This record gives sequence, C-alpha cells and structure tokens, in this order.
Amino acid sequence: MSERYKILAISDAAFNNTGYGNQSNVILSRLVKRGWEVYQLPGNSYTLQSCEPGEEYPIYKGIKIIPNTEIDRLGINGLYGTKESIWEIYNKIKPDIVWTMNDFHRVAGLSEFNDEFIDKWVHWLPIDTNCKPDGWVGDSTHFMNRLKFVIFMSNFGWETSAKYLPHVMYKDAVYLGVPSDVFKPLYSKTDMKKVTGFADKFVIITVARHQPRKMVWKTVNVVTKFLKNHPDAVWYCKTTPNDPAMEEYTQCEKDLSYLVNREGVNDRVAFEPRHFSPEQMNEFYNTGDVFIHLSGGEGFGIPYVESMMAGTPCILSNNTTSPELTNNWEFGLPVKIKESILLMAYGSTYDLADEDDAIRQLEFAYNDWKNDNSKWLKEAGKKAREFHKQWCDIEKIVSIWEDIFHKMIQYNDSTRNDRMFDENYFTNINKYNPEYHEGWANRIISEMSGLTGSILEIGCGRGYLMKHLLAKGKNVAGVDISDWAVEHPMPGCENRIFKGNILNLPYDDKTFDAVIAFSVLEHIPEKDAIQALKEIKRVAKKAFLLIAMPILGEGHKEILEQEDPTHINIKPLTWWQDKLKEVGLRVIMQDRMEFIVEPMEGLKCLKVGY
Repeated sequence: MSERYKILAISDAAFNNTGYGNQSNVILSRLVKRGWEVYQLPGNSYTLQSCEPGEEYPIYKGIKIIPNTEIDRLGINGLYGTKESIWEIYNKIKPDIVWTMNDFHRVAGLSEFNDEFIDKWVHWLPIDTNCKPDGWVGDSTHFMNRLKFVIFMSNFGWETSAKYLPHVMYKDAVYLGVPSDVFKPLYSKTDMKKVTGFADKFVIITVARHQPRKMVWKTVNVVTKFLKNHPDAVWYCKTTPNDPAMEEYTQCEKDLSYLVNREGVNDRVAFEPRHFSPEQMNEFYNTGDVFIHLSGGEGFGIPYVESMMAGTPCILSNNTTSPELTNNWEFGLPVKIKESILLMAYGSTYDLADEDDAIRQLEFAYNDWKNDNSKWLKEAGKKAREFHKQWCDIEKIVSIWEDIFHKMIQYNDSTRNDRMFDENYFTNINKYNPEYHEGWANRIISEMSGLTGSILEIGCGRGYLMKHLLAKGKNVAGVDISDWAVEHPMPGCENRIFKGNILNLPYDDKTFDAVIAFSVLEHIPEKDAIQALKEIKRVAKKAFLLIAMPILGEGHKEILEQEDPTHINIKPLTWWQDKLKEVGLRVIMQDRMEFIVEPMEGLKCLKVGY
C-alpha cells in the first residue's frame, strides 16, 4: 500500500488473548505490518502494561494506544470512553477509517456525530440471540440506520438483523480471524497428555468466560454428571469459577466449584483462570479429545474456531453461530435446545441446552475414543481445521478488511467531492468569467503550438475553458469528478463532459494527443499527487498544466486556501518540480513560474505555470 492511511479503532477487551476482543491484537497488528497507521482506544481495559514507549502514544504490536483517561475520571462508566472524549480524539487524529468492535449500545452515541464521521465509521457487530433486536434497531429512523457501513461477525448475525437496517448502505458478514500458524495440531494427543499429566485419560476441554449468556454452569452440570460415571475422563476448563459477572443473576448458578463438589468429581476437574499466551492456548486445545460448550448464544465463538484450528472437534449448543462454524455439523456434535431464559440485564432471551442430549453426545465422543481409536474425533478434527483455514485464517480476514477499508476510502473520496464540488461551488466559488477563460484559451493554444487532434480536459467542471477552445475549432472532451458539473454543462459543451477521476482515468494509454489540467492539481490530496501526474502522463502525448502555487511570498498560500476551500494542496514550485521529476518528467524550459517539461520517454510538451 503506497499511502499510509489512518485507522482509529475503538474495541472491546482490547488486550485479550482469546475471545472476540483478541481481534484487536491479531487484525490491527497485521494491518500495521501492511502499512496502515493504527490508533486504538481500548475499551474495557485498565492497563497499558503490555505496551512499549512511543513518541506520543504507548505502542502495542505497532498499534498506537490512546490511554482512556475517562476510566480515571468516571470509573466503570468510562470503560469505553465517552462521546466527548472520542470526538476530541477523532479531531486530533483525523483518521480515514473509524473501526468499532463491541456491542452497539457501547458506541451508539457516536451516531449523533456529523456526516464526515459517519461516512468513515464501520461497526463490526456481534449478534448472539435469535430475538428480534427491537432494543437497538427495527425502526427505519433508528440511530443505527444512520451508519453507512455495518459488518456482522457471522451469517447468523446477517440473517437475524440485516433486514432491520434498510438505510445502511454496505452490509456484509466477516468471520473473526484465527492465526492458523499458531493454532494448529502439535505432536500426538497421547504425547500431549503425558506432558500435561492426563495420560490415558479422555480429556474434555472448555474455554468460556463464566458470564450469564455463556451458560457455563449448564456445561458444568453436564460434564460433572458424565465424569461421575467415567472415571477415566477429566475436564480441563479455562474459566474463573466464581466470576463477579454472575453476581446479580439468580437464575444461573454463580459458584461453579459448588457444582463440581456436589457431584464429587473435583479431583478430575481443573479450572484454569490464568491468562494464557496464544501458544499456551494452542497447547491447551491440543490436550483435549473434545471441546464442549453449551452457550445460550454466541455472536461468533472464537474459542470454538481456535479449538477446531488445533484439530479438536466441538460439542456445541445447536443455536446461533454453531451450525455454520461446524459447516452444518459436518465435523461437530449438536446439542438440542430445551428451553429459553430471559436475562433482564441483557434485555434478551437466551437458550438453555438439553443436558441429557449433551451427555449423549459426550458418550458418543467417549466411545469413539475408547473403542474406535478416536476414528471420528480425528477425522472431524482434520475436516474442522481444513474448513477454518479456508474461512477464518487471519491473513485472509485481514485482506477482507483491507478491501472494505479501501471501499470506504473510495466512497469518502467520492462523497467528499460530491459535497465540495456541488452547485454552491460552481455558483459562488468557481465562477465563469468570459474574459478570463477566453484569455487562457488563447494562451494555451499559443504555448502548445500545433495543438491539434483529440484533447482531454481533466477537471473541466462545467466546461468554462472548454467552451472557448471549442469555439476555436479544437476537438475537446472533458472529465470531472463532480456529478453536478457533469449534469450542468455550459451551453455548447453538452455530451462532451463525463464523470471521471484523475487518479484512475477511464482511457487507454496515449488515447489523446493532448491533456489540459487547468487549476486541478492543487485540489488533489498530497498523497495522490504522484498518481495524478502518472495518469496525465499515461493517457496523452503532451499536456498543459496550470497549478496554483504560493508565488507572492508569505501569506499567499493562506490567500489561495481562503479563495477556494478545495485548495487542499498548495505547494511551492520546488515541491512540484520534485514530483514531476519523480514521475519521469524533465524540465526543458523555465521562465519565472511557467515551465515546460518533457517526459523521459519523449512526451514533447508539458507546460506548467501559474
């Protein structure tokens, strides 16, 4: 990527090594390596201890971390920043992309920002319930319908909720990414079990935070009953058995250790609350014969994919994203849903798995391990890894995000121009002046002696200059980025002006005998100047350029910018000389602010002046 675009990321649980919060690590760090300049406001995160010092911001894996000062000021109410603090950050950084990844209610207030912000904002949305989401959308005038770009984390999320977002311009589903070179099968499970102390055991594993919608207590009920009747089985569960997130949910069992002790199998259950590195997580998954989690609803279920990438198949509730993550159960074991439960704080209804059916599926996996040398488990694990390498490998997911970001940048370039070069611009800023444009038409013809054949005027607007060139018998067509200008040509210029962008002209090489770009290049962002000059050079045999430059000393740059707010690239003569040289154009004559340059491959006349 030649241009270094800026991303402002506002994401949940930003320093996690697993769960959907880890996407901040695996996606954003790779975007940095691919040339993006990434800033991150980490939500739900108190610490920056993993960061390294930076010039202005602490650095984490190349990502510039913006300390969330609102936590110090507001405590838990400031976990995700505030609308005011995010607006201040946005205006300081001026990002090309705003990327948010959390439950939408945490960033809903940002939808009140102006169109500039909205057009740069893409939200990656988890949906973890089948309920119609009346709480956040459903009304065509609802705040979420202000967004232009919404990406769901699964096809389930798309099918559940996309229909409630009629005004969102770009909707898609993008899976979460897992590094297939980190999460992968290691040496044999037999050897892994020896290392971890589980030799000759049927090892069940689970990774899930003990919070209400994940229903870890349901998984405990099932596994402990199974263990009671299978003394050669153990359960290794990565969770905190007494999580404060469960404090207010009396419908759910808070203390998982109590459930284990109740069944008398505590000697074969290991709860693991410690943080693991990705490599340690992979060793964990490789230890298991089968993964089980009876969630009430998962927006995606990244531990499922990590486990399957490592070659360990899953037993999962048959709901939300589980069917698609197992390719409609091609390599997983589904557990029926028995009933549902309303969790008031979430405002949603979640599923409760059928415990008897879950025990039956565990029996199937155990019997395959015991009697068939893990034939099904091995084959399912192999298929699962192949599937998720195709759909969830992190490098592929990052490439998808890059494509989305470039679509957004392209849209914003177009939208910016539509807003800047509208009727007001051509009525009040860039006005037609018969004497002025007649004078320049004569000058161009004089300077570009032998100006015959086909001529393309780039950035012709409504055709002010074109009108006079046509009157002098010249064969001129024009392109302009403004829809309004194309639709409102000057009399005599009808059917000669077309929509076009100087950065990607819709013409073959050397289509025209000459190109005219009259007061155009100062309107092009600095980062695009080289590409613009390359396109001019590509489509014509010779070209005339007029570029606004600060030639009258101190303060002239500011005057030019005030005269026309779309003058966003006012640079001195030496700057343009360097760019022309970089493109391969040689200056062959210069007189004050006017000069002629010739491309190295033999373009005969390129006139630059002010």
